[in-house]
Amino acid sequence: GTAAEAAVATAQSAAERLARQMLTIADTTAAIEARIAEVNQQHEEAGKEDFARRSALLIESLNSLSIDISKVLSNEVPDTSWAAYLKGDRTVFTRRAVRLIDNSEVKTILRSYEAEPEFRDSVNRYIHDFEAMIRRVMAEREGSPMAVTLLSSDTGKLYVALAQALDRLRT
Repeated sequence: GTAAEAAVATAQSAAERLARQMLTIADTTAAIEARIAEVNQQHEEAGKEDFARRSALLIESLNSLSIDISKVLSNEVPDTSWAAYLKGDRTVFTRRAVRLIDNSEVKTILRSYEAEPEFRDSVNRYIHDFEAMIRRVMAEREGSPMAVTLLSSDTGKLYVALAQALDRLRT
């Protein structure tokens, strides 16, 4: 009987130690999972900030390239456009280029693209940068609505017009 009581006491003591160790492991696991979630959140936020920064730089580049494209479509650039640009309206030349492009301008684009290396470089960079931005947007979780918004913007309209003009060049 004494031996059985000693064995039961030893077993209970071992069970209590095991229970305390399991609680410690559970607490440690919960802390690690919380830290992993925190790091994932920080990584996601950093990714969003990086995406926003890169997109802003690409859009700025596209708006800058649209100045060169707009110059080819019309030799006369109104002072009001430059004034708006200098006051911070970076899309003024993109909007202007979109308004200037119609079916007759496609021929001008093609001629300028073939004849002027600077214009060709600007158009190629514009198309490349816009497509890079669309690829980045589409890689995001909810990128499709944002891609539609980009394509329907003046920046997107200019991209579509230039891409269509170049497709006609290749055929």
